[in-house]
Amino acid sequence: MARILVVEDDPLLRASVKRILEKAGHEVWVAAAPHAAINMLENTPVDVVVTDIHMPGMSGVDLILKIDQTKVIAMSGGGVSRAADDALADAKLAGAAHTLPKPFQARELIDAIEAVLKEPGTA
Repeated sequence: MARILVVEDDPLLRASVKRILEKAGHEVWVAAAPHAAINMLENTPVDVVVTDIHMPGMSGVDLILKIDQTKVIAMSGGGVSRAADDALADAKLAGAAHTLPKPFQARELIDAIEAVLKEPGTA
């Protein structure tokens, strides 16, 4: 079991990811925005952060750059002016351990979590 923070501005996707991860036996917290996630991380240590890239106010890439010693999985379906592949490449450069293009299957998310948890350096 891992402690996971999901950062996603879309309430339906946020709830869906939370449900998938809880069903897989993980402890899950959610944040609707990167600033809220940063505040949560100050008080709640987690093993993995799963974050969207395109969010209002602060991007997921900016969030990744602010996170220390926590593995990150970035997810994106692209944005108004960018393709998902470009956004996910930026997330990798910023330090994301794994990326997921949206839409993804529940198994893909679980596999990504398991792969990241096996990597050395997980908090």
